[in-house]
Amino acid sequence: MKGKQFSTTYFFIVSVLGALYLLVEAGLQVSGRSICVAGGCGLVTQLARFGDLSMILIGSIALAFLALLSGLNWRRRSGLLDFAINLALIAALAAEGFFVGYQIFWLSEVCLLCLSVFGIFVSLGLLRLFAGWKEVAAGFAAFAVVLGCVGFVLPPRGQALPVDKKMMLFYSTECKHCLEIKEEIDKNKLDITPVLSKEYTATLRNMGVNSVPTLFVNGRSEKLIITGKEAILRYLASCQASGATPAVLGAPVSKKGSNVTAADSGSGLPLSSLGAPTPLINPFTDEGVCKEEQKCD
Repeated sequence: MKGKQFSTTYFFIVSVLGALYLLVEAGLQVSGRSICVAGGCGLVTQLARFGDLSMILIGSIALAFLALLSGLNWRRRSGLLDFAINLALIAALAAEGFFVGYQIFWLSEVCLLCLSVFGIFVSLGLLRLFAGWKEVAAGFAAFAVVLGCVGFVLPPRGQALPVDKKMMLFYSTECKHCLEIKEEIDKNKLDITPVLSKEYTATLRNMGVNSVPTLFVNGRSEKLIITGKEAILRYLASCQASGATPAVLGAPVSKKGSNVTAADSGSGLPLSSLGAPTPLINPFTDEGVCKEEQKCD
């Protein structure tokens, strides 16, 4: 009995302090500040559909609700109140499975504020377990299940593309068209970096690319993704014909009888590639294309 009384007391204290902690954070966010200075907190703020403040208020309300129930139960024990506390805690731990899983399997940085809230709910769950409420074990089991499901469902994080590369050719060793493109690049000594597509599979899939060869053109104000041997060769030929060689993207390029340069267009790409879609960017056929995961001879 003393163990349950001890657990109830500390459960109430931790719940109240947790609710106040989140209320302080909510107040700071209204004034444009935050307790958390880690980069992950900023990512959560950007990705939350209704803003980070809404999530903080939900967490604060949940902790205040647990504090209210435990306070009432402290004054006069009730089986119904104990059931409500355990149920609310199980739901909270299950929800934390999603939040923690999202950070582990998707965000590139950790939100320290989110992890501190997770620690609060874990502490509350352990206090209930030590008091003999085995039902709360279901909350930790729900946390593990949800965490596992998030890790199973969410795609792997994409690797960032190098910002210092003006052109990258994503290729596969099993693709004959890729090898032909690479031969052309070596033959003409073009400044194009060949990269195995499997090293950037997640990034390419996130951009809707699942075929090789794929050329990524990293212009100053324009990014192009060109897939297929024929389309890539036509693009490179167009660059050379206009004088905007791929080796010097961004350099001023002029045509005889014209005062317009590629630099004036805001990028080093040929002017013919700007504007409405053309057969150069969107070829009429899928010639010279291989699926990334398939052998293409």
